[in-house]
Amino acid sequence: MDYEQMICTLRDRALALLQRRQISYDHWQFHLLPEWVAESLPPGAAEGFVDFIREHKDYSFAYYDAFGKVCGKPREVAAYVLTELIEELVEERQQES
Repeated sequence: MDYEQMICTLRDRALALLQRRQISYDHWQFHLLPEWVAESLPPGAAEGFVDFIREHKDYSFAYYDAFGKVCGKPREVAAYVLTELIEELVEERQQES
């Protein structure tokens, strides 16, 4: 699975909606993003995703930020880390604009 592409797709999808002002940031963050994350992580992909993030030079911060905040099955950890990462990437892009 191409995790880098998955991350970019989620980020770009969010930015497109938010830039067109079709939804509020809060609605995206608390309603749409959790759905998108659940859809993007197919069964069996969680452990591979967590390994990818932990080793990624730019994204590993999301993995290490999750320590102490979430514990559970790999899928729960992966969903939390992916959610936090996408939120951070979207906020960075919005600040750049």
